Amino acid sequence: MKKKPSHPDDQSPLLLLHGHRERTKEKILKTDLSSFDDYEILEALLMYSIPRKDVKLLAKQLLAEFYTLGNVLCAEAEQLYRFKYIKENTIVLFKLIRAAHATILRRDLINQPILGNRAKIMDYCYSTLGREKKESFHILFLDAKLHLLLDQKMGEGTINKVPLYPREIIHKALELGATSMVLIHNHPSGDARPSIQDIKTTQQLKDVAVSLSIELSDHIIISRTGATSLKMEGHLK
Repeated sequence: MKKKPSHPDDQSPLLLLHGHRERTKEKILKTDLSSFDDYEILEALLMYSIPRKDVKLLAKQLLAEFYTLGNVLCAEAEQLYRFKYIKENTIVLFKLIRAAHATILRRDLINQPILGNRAKIMDYCYSTLGREKKESFHILFLDAKLHLLLDQKMGEGTINKVPLYPREIIHKALELGATSMVLIHNHPSGDARPSIQDIKTTQQLKDVAVSLSIELSDHIIISRTGATSLKMEGHLK
């Protein structure tokens, strides 16, 4: 007796899921992803950290919670663990994506004068600090050709306060042989405008640096919504 062809609805959920994943892979290989929605990109990423589960709904739930793909990838582990199926594999994947992005941007800066490409330095600052939940300071130490020698975190504090010690920064600059520096720090509140303390700290660091022939080239404040250059604002002359 001839066997009746199976209907798609008669197939096991696991088989249907496998077919969907294979079709998704094929679509990725054949396109440049510009036509993908954010949830489709996120779903594809989740496929590699969450085996044998339908993650389309999860991708949409994550975007509904965090609004953008970037926010999802930068969310805290504790926030992500609240969602069904998310375990350590997904946390590791997202952390690797963030690290890879920052590393690519940093290496782009190493091979060219930093101050000659404002767009790239802003991209790097935003990638490094834009979504941090605590305020922190980084110093970009530069050589005589304004190439990046080192990005060093010099302090981390509460949501709106972090200690900064100019003499420690200058000591590091001398150790590296740096001739100039760019100070970057984040405002987790979302307001990138400098506070009175920001301006005061900048001037203190500049005064200590100039006495040792080290230039403070700029102080950039990063937030989720924008960035401010104290040099362009006239606070660093």
